This record gives sequence, structure tokens and C-alpha cells, in this order.
Amino acid sequence: MDRAGLAAPLAGELSDAEERVVLARRVYNDAVRDTLALRHRRTVRWFRLAGTATRPDYFEIAEPDPHPPPAPAP
Repeated sequence: MDRAGLAAPLAGELSDAEERVVLARRVYNDAVRDTLALRHRRTVRWFRLAGTATRPDYFEIAEPDPHPPPAPAP
């Protein structure tokens, strides 16, 4: 996204929101990884502790480029 046309406060809010989305995706995907690993444990399978919940899926989204290219000179 071209941030050159945004006011400074809006560009800062956008950057903060992007960072929060990336962090939330990482936390969620870590939780999915841990859940899937626990479901494969022998005791969980034997006692059917996973229940009937659907298998969680990973969430992927394109992360923003930390170093965007400079804006072209007018």
C-alpha cells in the first residue's frame, strides 16, 4: 500500500495495525501447532480427549514488507 498520500498519524496507525495482525497470526498458528501435536499423543487418542471438534487449520496472510521501496521522485 502506498503510504505517501496518508497523513502521518494515519500511516502510524496503519503500521501499528499491521504489526498487531502479524502478531495475532503468529500466536494463532502457534496454538494450532500445539493443538495438533497434542492430538497425536497416545493418551489423547486412547481416551478420545480430542472430542468431535474439527481439526484447526493454519491461517496464512501476506506479511507487509518491512522495507518498502522508496517512492519515485516527481
